[in-house]
Order: sequence, then C-alpha cells, then structure tokens
Amino acid sequence: IKKVALKSREGFLQGLVDFQNGMKMWVKNENIALFKDKQKIVVAPDLIILMDNKMKPIHNANIKAYRNDKIMILCIPAHSSIRNRTMRKLWRSVLE
Repeated sequence: IKKVALKSREGFLQGLVDFQNGMKMWVKNENIALFKDKQKIVVAPDLIILMDNKMKPIHNANIKAYRNDKIMILCIPAHSSIRNRTMRKLWRSVLE
C-alpha cells in the first residue's frame, strides 16, 4: 500500500487507496472499485478484499497501518443472482 487518503464524510469512510503497482481502490465504507490505469477492473457488487501477509483481512479503518507493506488483493465475482439489470442500476447509483 503506497498511499491512503480516507476521510469520514457524510457518515461514510470515503476516499482512495493507492498501491505500489499503480492500482487504486475507491472506498465508501466498503471496497467499491479497483482501477488500473484509470480503467475499472473490479466493481461492486463483486468483492474486493485486502489481506495481510498472514491471510488476515484488512479492515478499512486500519488500512493506514499497512502503508509500505505488501498485501494481497482478492477479488471474488458476485453471484449471478445480483448481476441483473436492477442490481446494476443500483450499484451504478452508488458509484456516481
């Protein structure tokens, strides 16, 4: 993790996390989107999970403690039942 710029706004922990490999992650309490070269590569409702070197999940409230550490980014596709038009519209509204 290279840089953590998260702040509490409107009741949410929001902002960006930059990684050494050029990836960025947008957070709004949860890990919402993962970018590489300004292109979204993983977006909610897919899961984006950060793990430390002991395979322990990293909570966003504690992420600053992992600056300059190597971590793993685990991405898991959402179940097909929430990949329908209604759910895509809902997530699109969250991302805007």
